[in-house]
Amino acid sequence: MREIHEIDATLRRLGTMLFDRDAAFADQFAEDALLVGSEMGEIAAGREAIRTMIDGLFGRTARYIWDWQSVDIRVDGDLAWLFAEGQVVRSDSEGRLAVPYRLSAVLGWDGEAWRCRLFHGSEPKV
Repeated sequence: MREIHEIDATLRRLGTMLFDRDAAFADQFAEDALLVGSEMGEIAAGREAIRTMIDGLFGRTARYIWDWQSVDIRVDGDLAWLFAEGQVVRSDSEGRLAVPYRLSAVLGWDGEAWRCRLFHGSEPKV
Protein backbone atom coordinates (compact mmCIF):
# COMPACT_ATOMS: atom_id res chain seq x y z
CA MET A 1 0.00 0.00 0.00
CA ARG A 2 2.93 2.34 0.70
CA GLU A 3 3.98 2.04 -2.94
CA ILE A 4 0.57 3.20 -4.20
CA HIS A 5 0.79 6.32 -2.02
CA GLU A 6 4.34 7.05 -3.24
CA ILE A 7 3.35 6.60 -6.89
CA ASP A 8 0.32 8.86 -6.48
CA ALA A 9 2.58 11.46 -4.86
CA THR A 10 5.00 11.15 -7.80
CA LEU A 11 2.16 11.77 -10.26
CA ARG A 12 0.94 14.84 -8.37
CA ARG A 13 4.51 16.14 -7.99
CA LEU A 14 4.91 15.95 -11.77
CA GLY A 15 1.89 18.22 -12.19
CA THR A 16 3.20 20.74 -9.69
CA MET A 17 6.65 20.69 -11.31
CA LEU A 18 5.10 21.24 -14.73
CA PHE A 19 3.11 24.23 -13.48
CA ASP A 20 6.10 25.65 -11.58
CA ARG A 21 8.39 25.14 -14.61
CA ASP A 22 10.75 23.19 -12.39
CA ALA A 23 13.82 22.09 -14.38
CA ALA A 24 13.97 18.89 -12.31
CA PHE A 25 10.77 17.68 -14.05
CA ALA A 26 12.82 15.52 -16.44
CA ASP A 27 14.66 13.92 -13.52
CA GLN A 28 11.39 12.22 -12.56
CA PHE A 29 11.87 10.03 -15.65
CA ALA A 30 14.21 7.07 -16.11
CA GLU A 31 17.22 7.63 -18.39
CA ASP A 32 15.61 5.54 -21.15
CA ALA A 33 12.01 6.72 -20.63
CA LEU A 34 9.56 7.50 -23.39
CA LEU A 35 7.22 10.48 -23.10
CA VAL A 36 4.36 10.77 -25.58
CA GLY A 37 2.25 13.89 -25.19
CA SER A 38 -1.16 14.68 -26.59
CA GLU A 39 -0.03 16.95 -29.45
CA MET A 40 1.49 15.87 -32.77
CA GLY A 41 5.26 15.68 -32.50
CA GLU A 42 5.28 15.41 -28.72
CA ILE A 43 7.45 12.31 -28.51
CA ALA A 44 10.68 12.25 -26.55
CA ALA A 45 12.87 9.20 -25.98
CA GLY A 46 15.35 9.46 -23.12
CA ARG A 47 15.70 11.90 -20.26
CA GLU A 48 17.63 14.51 -22.22
CA ALA A 49 15.07 14.53 -25.05
CA ILE A 50 12.33 14.83 -22.41
CA ARG A 51 14.20 17.76 -20.86
CA THR A 52 14.37 19.47 -24.28
CA MET A 53 10.69 18.88 -24.98
CA ILE A 54 9.63 20.14 -21.55
CA ASP A 55 11.87 23.21 -21.88
CA GLY A 56 9.76 24.05 -24.95
CA LEU A 57 6.59 23.88 -22.84
CA PHE A 58 8.24 26.01 -20.17
CA GLY A 59 8.96 28.65 -22.84
CA ARG A 60 5.26 29.16 -23.57
CA THR A 61 3.35 31.97 -21.89
CA ALA A 62 0.75 29.51 -20.60
CA ARG A 63 1.30 27.23 -17.64
CA TYR A 64 -0.15 23.73 -17.40
CA ILE A 65 -1.20 21.45 -14.56
CA TRP A 66 -3.22 18.25 -14.34
CA ASP A 67 -6.32 17.94 -12.22
CA TRP A 68 -6.94 14.21 -11.77
CA GLN A 69 -10.44 12.99 -10.92
CA SER A 70 -9.45 9.31 -10.82
CA VAL A 71 -6.16 7.46 -10.61
CA ASP A 72 -5.90 3.66 -10.81
CA ILE A 73 -2.49 2.32 -9.74
CA ARG A 74 -1.22 -1.26 -9.84
CA VAL A 75 2.12 -2.48 -8.48
CA ASP A 76 4.10 -5.66 -9.09
CA GLY A 77 7.46 -5.52 -7.30
CA ASP A 78 9.61 -2.73 -8.74
CA LEU A 79 7.19 -2.08 -11.61
CA ALA A 80 3.96 -0.08 -11.50
CA TRP A 81 1.44 1.14 -14.01
CA LEU A 82 -1.36 3.63 -13.78
CA PHE A 83 -4.27 5.09 -15.64
CA ALA A 84 -5.51 8.55 -14.69
CA GLU A 85 -8.43 10.61 -15.94
CA GLY A 86 -9.08 14.25 -15.33
CA GLN A 87 -8.24 17.52 -16.98
CA VAL A 88 -5.22 19.41 -18.14
CA VAL A 89 -5.63 23.03 -17.08
CA ARG A 90 -4.01 25.80 -19.12
CA SER A 91 -3.54 29.13 -17.34
CA ASP A 92 -2.45 32.34 -19.05
CA SER A 93 -3.30 36.05 -19.18
CA GLU A 94 -6.65 35.21 -20.80
CA GLY A 95 -7.70 32.94 -17.93
CA ARG A 96 -7.98 29.21 -17.40
CA LEU A 97 -9.05 26.54 -19.85
CA ALA A 98 -9.59 22.94 -18.75
CA VAL A 99 -9.89 20.08 -21.24
CA PRO A 100 -10.31 16.35 -20.62
CA TYR A 101 -7.01 14.47 -20.29
CA ARG A 102 -6.00 10.84 -19.88
CA LEU A 103 -2.69 9.38 -18.84
CA SER A 104 -1.29 5.88 -19.06
CA ALA A 105 2.09 5.45 -17.42
CA VAL A 106 4.58 2.81 -16.37
CA LEU A 107 6.91 3.55 -13.47
CA GLY A 108 9.89 1.68 -12.12
CA TRP A 109 11.54 1.75 -8.70
CA ASP A 110 15.24 2.50 -9.17
CA GLY A 111 16.28 2.08 -5.53
CA GLU A 112 15.73 5.77 -4.78
CA ALA A 113 12.44 6.81 -6.33
CA TRP A 114 9.59 5.78 -8.60
CA ARG A 115 10.48 7.15 -12.04
CA CYS A 116 8.37 7.23 -15.16
CA ARG A 117 9.51 4.79 -17.82
CA LEU A 118 6.55 5.40 -20.14
CA PHE A 119 4.23 8.40 -20.06
CA HIS A 120 1.45 8.57 -22.62
CA GLY A 121 -0.99 11.48 -22.32
CA SER A 122 -3.99 12.17 -24.53
CA GLU A 123 -6.86 14.59 -24.89
CA PRO A 124 -9.88 12.43 -25.72
CA LYS A 125 -12.54 13.77 -28.05
CA VAL A 126 -15.66 14.80 -26.21
